[in-house]
Amino acid sequence: MFQSHLLFKSSVLILFLTILISCNTNQTHTTTIDLNAPTSDSLKEAMINNNRAGMQQEANAITIYVKKRGWNMNTSGTGLRYEIYHEGAGKSFPKKGDFATVAYTLSLLDGTMISNVTTINPEIFQIGKASVPRGLEEGITFMKAGDKAHLVLPKHLAFGLVGDDKKIPSNSILCYDVELVSVK
Repeated sequence: MFQSHLLFKSSVLILFLTILISCNTNQTHTTTIDLNAPTSDSLKEAMINNNRAGMQQEANAITIYVKKRGWNMNTSGTGLRYEIYHEGAGKSFPKKGDFATVAYTLSLLDGTMISNVTTINPEIFQIGKASVPRGLEEGITFMKAGDKAHLVLPKHLAFGLVGDDKKIPSNSILCYDVELVSVK
């Protein structure tokens, strides 16, 4: 009995030492670096190039749209395209804080009609309050009361990535035929 107990203790001790030795061996860990993996700088560069390509594609689509209609449009520093095709009797341009009363038709670049705001029931908004798309507000500042204009808003001046959750899909270019009815 004593021998079997001694044998058991010896076996446990050998097992313990084996485990202890295997845990303490110096193992060399190597880290493999993928030289083709993108770095943060190369990812940033790729994103910038992708953004540029998307903006160029958008600009090309707008140019084709404008040429098909024979419009002679100006381009603002933000990328808004506008053409005043009828001059009204107004004397001054709207500025921040003024209330603009507008009538317009709004469509997508593919011709899908979004809305029609008439002079009977016009839209009134305050310049500088961001209650309408930035491109519409900017376009109005190039107009005087009574002027009519074509405005083509790139997506960043319209509803951008999200759309309006109603009729305007994400990343949509908007086309306004707008009349500045009055400025107060």
